[in-house]
Amino acid sequence: MDKRQGWNGGGREDAYDMETLRLELALRIIRRCTDWLKKKDRLKEEGIFRVSGSLVRINTLTPKLADEASIGDGATVKVDLDEEQIHTVAGTLKHTLIHIDPPLLPSQTWKALLDAQFSKGSLKARVDIFKERLAALSQARLDILRHVFTFLREIVSEQASNRMGAANVSRVFSATLFRHEDDMKSALYLAGGQLPAVALTVLLSDALLDTCFHPDSCKPCSLDDLATALGEAESGLTSTSDPQMVAHRIVAPDLSEDAEESTGGLEGPSSEGRGGNGWLGLGGLKMPLFQ
Repeated sequence: MDKRQGWNGGGREDAYDMETLRLELALRIIRRCTDWLKKKDRLKEEGIFRVSGSLVRINTLTPKLADEASIGDGATVKVDLDEEQIHTVAGTLKHTLIHIDPPLLPSQTWKALLDAQFSKGSLKARVDIFKERLAALSQARLDILRHVFTFLREIVSEQASNRMGAANVSRVFSATLFRHEDDMKSALYLAGGQLPAVALTVLLSDALLDTCFHPDSCKPCSLDDLATALGEAESGLTSTSDPQMVAHRIVAPDLSEDAEESTGGLEGPSSEGRGGNGWLGLGGLKMPLFQ
């Protein structure tokens, strides 16, 4: 039986809780964005994800994709992403990710990854801890993380054109994928470079995906071959950003009609814009989970 059966009839509530349904809805939106971005050399766009598109357009596109996703395969009319700019679709992807509530990483997992990242153990010991803690996540959370990190490797593979190497990608996406439930913590650990370092380890190692990924050759490699390149990439992650300014941007982004562009990776949800039971809160917009 199709997993979607029972969404409206209630027959699968015991096996399919509301959080899982919200995550599956989010993944459908994410897949629509990534599938479109991977076509026609769009990933070669310089600065992709570093600069988002118009927030007005993002706030218009997101609920349209949510409506489409809630219908699923039964949707007769698809949202035409070809009418949108690359940075708008890229921004919608990040917008969707950062408004997943609760965050993709539970606070205990978030702390465990940070502790492992900065422990004095070997890279293998760090990655082993990452594997253990990530494997304990729900399947719905893992599906999103694996899909997005696979996509991020494709972005890095086009770094000669888009200038988005592994360190840049990790810096831009760390607070989006690994947001803490306390936005101030997200801001402080982003500004200090700790959160991007965790994201970089997940991106390049085999902690989440099947193989390690060398940031220069953009090919599979062994963990031993990765060690030196990973260390070099990590050395450039410490940010000089003012933590208070970063915190302000995460907690209270400018969503006014005049706010046309914002630096990628720093924008985030206000607490009022997050989801509640039966809703996926995206950028202050409350969209029904079911059509």
